[in-house]
Amino acid sequence: MRETDYYEFSLLNFKNLFLAPFFEEFIYRVVIINIFLEADVMSVNKCVLICPLFFAIAHIHQLWRDRNLPKELFKRKAIGKLFQLCFTQVFGIYAGYVYAYTGEFWAIVALHAQCNFFGFPQIQNCFDENFTLARRLIIGYIYLIGIVLYYNSFSFFMNPTVFQPWFLSLANQGQSDILIPPLSGATDL
Repeated sequence: MRETDYYEFSLLNFKNLFLAPFFEEFIYRVVIINIFLEADVMSVNKCVLICPLFFAIAHIHQLWRDRNLPKELFKRKAIGKLFQLCFTQVFGIYAGYVYAYTGEFWAIVALHAQCNFFGFPQIQNCFDENFTLARRLIIGYIYLIGIVLYYNSFSFFMNPTVFQPWFLSLANQGQSDILIPPLSGATDL
């Protein structure tokens, strides 16, 4: 269950769907990745893999607020925050690769806003006895189809030759070890 209904206008919705994606992606992707790359501190791939840790850690700050809760409740919240740390790290890596391969700030802002709107997939619905077997199977198949389509189209949508981000100029000069995903069906890459 989401903390808010995103179909109505409110300041909380505006923050979650516009302000947070804009500023978080600007700070944690554009600024931090560009600083590390410009200073030649690490390669593009290392930036994309390591910098999201800052983004992930920034999302667990509420544990400090919850430190005085009863021990069992705090433990449940801590486990939830650990899970959130993991999936925000994975999302940060994904957003970092989208930024590295496309060089497009607005693409990652839209991706972040979409992630905030939909939230984490409710995979537990596939196993919920309250749903009929047919509905659970449909949900499971839709998730599976989405994963397969995503995996098979990733290299097409992440083709850096289409977007020509400035990171590629570093790779062409031998200053970066950016991984360029092969295009589906292409044999010369």
